[in-house]
Amino acid sequence: MWARRCICINARAGLLERSCARYPRDSFPVSRWVASSAATPTALASRLPLTLKGRFTAPRVQISTLSPKKLTDTEALDVSGKTKARINTAFGAARVHYHHAGDSRFPPGTRGFLYFTSPPAAPSIRFRIVDGCDPAEFNNGRDLLLPDDVRPWNVSEKIFLKAHAAVPLRRLLVHEELLGFSAGATAQWPRSFDPARLTPIDAVTLSGLDPSLDLAHGRVRLRYTGDKKTSFASARGFLYFDTTSLSVRFRVVGDSEMEFGPGSDLLLPDERTPWCIPFHRVVSSAAYTPIREQLLIDNLISERQIQSRAYVVSTLDRTRLTDADRMDLSGFTGATISVASPGREPFDLPVQYSPTARFPSSARGFLYWHASQEDRYEAELRFRCVESPERFAQGRDLLTPGLYQPWSNRLRSLARQSAPSSAPLLASQASGSHGRLCR
Repeated sequence: MWARRCICINARAGLLERSCARYPRDSFPVSRWVASSAATPTALASRLPLTLKGRFTAPRVQISTLSPKKLTDTEALDVSGKTKARINTAFGAARVHYHHAGDSRFPPGTRGFLYFTSPPAAPSIRFRIVDGCDPAEFNNGRDLLLPDDVRPWNVSEKIFLKAHAAVPLRRLLVHEELLGFSAGATAQWPRSFDPARLTPIDAVTLSGLDPSLDLAHGRVRLRYTGDKKTSFASARGFLYFDTTSLSVRFRVVGDSEMEFGPGSDLLLPDERTPWCIPFHRVVSSAAYTPIREQLLIDNLISERQIQSRAYVVSTLDRTRLTDADRMDLSGFTGATISVASPGREPFDLPVQYSPTARFPSSARGFLYWHASQEDRYEAELRFRCVESPERFAQGRDLLTPGLYQPWSNRLRSLARQSAPSSAPLLASQASGSHGRLCR
């Protein structure tokens, strides 16, 4: 038995028999205090109407556009009587005030739509009062005015570009390409790299030398190629994480679809190699920290993977190498190389420079098969120190610590170190490269 106490029951004004024009039914909560000597939560809940047993939560209106041409019923807002209005968007919640002088509240009847004004008017966000909140009547509505009844209420360009409280509105404007990409609004905000979670709101545009993206943990700049001279041709689509190659790629989509599935991956200038950010660069480069943190948020990679810094390559055939297959092993005692060739089952290769030495500073380049004419199991895994696949022939093989012969791992040795199921895959890779590799 509980001690005698007071328990507050929240009810709605709509339960009262009366209402008035200023405060209609269901507009505000009423608290009643009930004294009981046996007021347990279970007993009390059993005597409450079903609508009062749970905590009442008003549904939140979320706007998806600020374009007058795209407004729907879901963008309708009622901010009457509020000193500070919460505007929910897919990019978070923004808060706007009616007037900063005193305790000014939005006047009665402030029902309608937020919208972005385009030239010749100064760029700003205004509130259009529309009778019945019907989007079709937008042009027949009137703009909300300030207390002087002369100037229209607005969120100025300076505020939505600079104020922290207006960041969600700025993100929505950039996403809808209502602002363009001026100096104050260059960044874009994808919410995820998981293809299963991507929606049209996550679409971004890559153009120019180094387009930037704002993620949860900071801004990241992207480049099309490593030469820092080649620009992205304007492409709209989705950044995503490809779990097969363990790389971040870009799926180009048409303006009409704006869905991840029907698109195709952005290619490099050779028109055959997908543009990507390889996994080892994502986990090792400070410049890609925001991407790395977003992948962790999406549960697409683990901390253990980051610590192992596994490299992923698409081939060990020197004639098919791409920029994405280049790796930097300098300073490592060993590494695990994941080989994920298109159309083949991926497998891992453990490599070690020496039991007592680390890979030298020159170990930047490509792993490749050096095949044997007589026995495919005599194929060797070698490392060519070179800056690009195009200059492969001009590069040189990494040497052993004694500098007497090329560093290598024989296929037989690799098969013993790898899982039993990997041996046929290793042999298949070597035989597939037979006759094309450097002797």
